[in-house]
Amino acid sequence: MDKYRIFSLFLAIMFWNAVSISSQEFPKVMYVNSKEGLIQRKSPSLNGERIGVFLHGERIIVYEKGDNITIDGISNFWYRAHVYNGWGWVFGGYLSEELPIDVESILGTWNTDQGIGYIGILDQIIK
Repeated sequence: MDKYRIFSLFLAIMFWNAVSISSQEFPKVMYVNSKEGLIQRKSPSLNGERIGVFLHGERIIVYEKGDNITIDGISNFWYRAHVYNGWGWVFGGYLSEELPIDVESILGTWNTDQGIGYIGILDQIIK
């Protein structure tokens, strides 16, 4: 095989790897947007054993998408997440990719669009 073909094959493999890596959607950081919290279940089913509850605004990392289901008129997927007792499933209809705006900041946030930062509760404690 000549150098040109070897180089072309190398570029094709590198391109394929870049495409497959960028198309992965998991793991993904999400936030609980239900005021009542979000039930963690042992299996992706409403009949699955309840193993805990995530609180409103809690940050979770989801690793896998399960079946689509409708709960409370909301259609979304089950997501497998790392929970307090190991692994569990949560309903995606009560998850958001953004921190809910009504959640008080404890460690602080930074709005890079406007360049405004604040500490939140810690700012009040320190003063």
